[in-house]
Amino acid sequence: MPDLVAEAYEHLMQKPCPYETKLTYSGRFKSYNAHLRRTWKLLEVRASREWEDIDRDIQRGLIQSLLSRFYKSAPRTSYIDLYDAFIRNLHKAIINHVQDPLLKASFERVNERMLDGMLGECNLKWSGSSARVLGTYEYASDTIRISKAVAHDLELLDYVMYHEMLHKKHKFYTAGRRTFHHTRAFLRDEKKFPGRDALERRLSYLCRRRGLRRDGS
Repeated sequence: MPDLVAEAYEHLMQKPCPYETKLTYSGRFKSYNAHLRRTWKLLEVRASREWEDIDRDIQRGLIQSLLSRFYKSAPRTSYIDLYDAFIRNLHKAIINHVQDPLLKASFERVNERMLDGMLGECNLKWSGSSARVLGTYEYASDTIRISKAVAHDLELLDYVMYHEMLHKKHKFYTAGRRTFHHTRAFLRDEKKFPGRDALERRLSYLCRRRGLRRDGS
């Protein structure tokens, strides 16, 4: 089998790969996550097991996307575009089955109130105790995670839920070397939430008091 890491490097950088390379698939990563480690002689990519059966061109895009974090001047490639498109549409193949009852009720309220009930279901989980953000949306697993810091305030819970639901609705886009998760359409929709200004002030106070960040994107 060709050396996928070396191939991706050489296509991206347009020169021979000066490193020893290694690609491993592990069950220790979350779905469709990956990590690149670079030393003076080794370029190693570790990816979740789901990647093992994915088309090799998409894997090249994954590796080049990871490489681009190290090599800021590297060009954007068709493989990276293919990888981004794969991640944006991955939620369509996810079977959603993990839904905490309180979070599910919030999702359904917000979906009906703000999105005409049109947003498809996703996995809904509380963040782990070590999480430092109020909420995240994971494209790869189609999962919204919410901090328990808002579990006892339904207004704040619904507002944080809405923010993460908008990530599912609007996805992300790339321009040049930057990836944008809070698009103009996203921000326009976010402003539609009733009482947004007061909720923003309450969330800011909560974040300062608990040492939390607003969003994981």
